[in-house]
Amino acid sequence: MSNAQKKTVAVYYRVRHNSGFALTQQISNVKTYAIQCTGGNVVFEYGDVCSGCPNCGKGLRALMKAAREHRFDTLIVLSLSRITRNPLQARSILTMLSEYGVRVESMLNDTHLLGYAEYRS
Repeated sequence: MSNAQKKTVAVYYRVRHNSGFALTQQISNVKTYAIQCTGGNVVFEYGDVCSGCPNCGKGLRALMKAAREHRFDTLIVLSLSRITRNPLQARSILTMLSEYGVRVESMLNDTHLLGYAEYRS
């Protein structure tokens, strides 16, 4: 794979409660998937231990800032529900990420639930 094709990958994870096992397991699964499926290295990691309410986590806010600054081009999540549980907020975030040139991949392949295929770059 040439340098032009290599992806700059970020991962985002969120758990509601500070369960060490759940957080460790999610991080491990998402990072492994990211490395195997994108051909890129995980350069950025963002995470939150909070509810899925819109814009509640510092990690999500940092992720959006980095995306706006074009620091990565691929975001890997376990599920869209890890970004937010609110479907309208999720659609808004996915639209913004697409506008920033970021392609979102979900391990659970649930991007179709919001009609996300239309936003993929």
